[in-house]
Amino acid sequence: MYKNNAFKIIFFIILIIIGVAIFFIFFKNKIITDNNSEQVNIYFINYMNKKIDIEKKTISKTDKKDKISLVLDEFFNVNKSNFNNSNLFKNIVIENVNIEDNLVKITLSNKYLNLEPWEDVLFRTLLVWTLTDISGIEGVTFLTDNGKQLIYNGEPLGELTRNNVIISPDMKQEEANKHVVTFYFVNKEKMRLFTEDREIEIHSDQSLEEQVINQILQGSKNAYNLINDVKLLDATTINKTCYVDLSSDFLIKLKEDDKMQELFIYSIVNTLINLSGNRIQKVQFLISSEKVNEFSDKINLSQPFEKNESLVI
Repeated sequence: MYKNNAFKIIFFIILIIIGVAIFFIFFKNKIITDNNSEQVNIYFINYMNKKIDIEKKTISKTDKKDKISLVLDEFFNVNKSNFNNSNLFKNIVIENVNIEDNLVKITLSNKYLNLEPWEDVLFRTLLVWTLTDISGIEGVTFLTDNGKQLIYNGEPLGELTRNNVIISPDMKQEEANKHVVTFYFVNKEKMRLFTEDREIEIHSDQSLEEQVINQILQGSKNAYNLINDVKLLDATTINKTCYVDLSSDFLIKLKEDDKMQELFIYSIVNTLINLSGNRIQKVQFLISSEKVNEFSDKINLSQPFEKNESLVI
């Protein structure tokens, strides 16, 4: 009996020793793993609650440059899987990354300039919040592949931090899709253009150009509107030239008031070229998808138009 009890005690002690050994090995490996990895926050659009959200990812501990590279990989992976319009993140190419003290310089391919303004703002915001979550990184500068800073509202963006990006993580997505546009309308008495800032909500089923032109055609209560019955057929930007395709009513309406022809042309031209991102430099008018070779002595619709601020009050 005593022998059986002694055997049970010895067996129990052996089990305890084995258990302690297994726990020690597991705990030691966990410590090593924890010491060699860290968690980072990746910011993305959560379409369930329509807000910017955070997904935690584990990456290997390494130097700052390699860490930023790992974070960028996770950033694109998370946003491609969560963002409804995944083509946004598929089409963005980062050409180069440089680090100067606490500043990250991101060089983007020139295709980035073709993004809609709301896409541009959203992408920059998500990336700034993600990168500045890394210890020692306080700001991000965005460059195009010619080495120049991105332009927003006609000015270089400069260094972006959490304090000066347009969107914050507690802003709802419908707010993020709003954009302030400077419209040019016709003042008949002074025979000049005047500007009017409007906040418009950008919808994914139409380009920004289409939405802006439709608002110009609708006019302003403070403006003379001759072209409100004109229909927009299409508006597409290719190589920084916006092709504006209007119904034939546009020509008929302009001929009704030849003194105002130039103003109505440049109300559209100036508004489009003034859009953020420097994405449009010229505007080419089409009528029912065709170029108009002749129109009037003052206006040559066969050639693209550039911005003309001399007509503004």
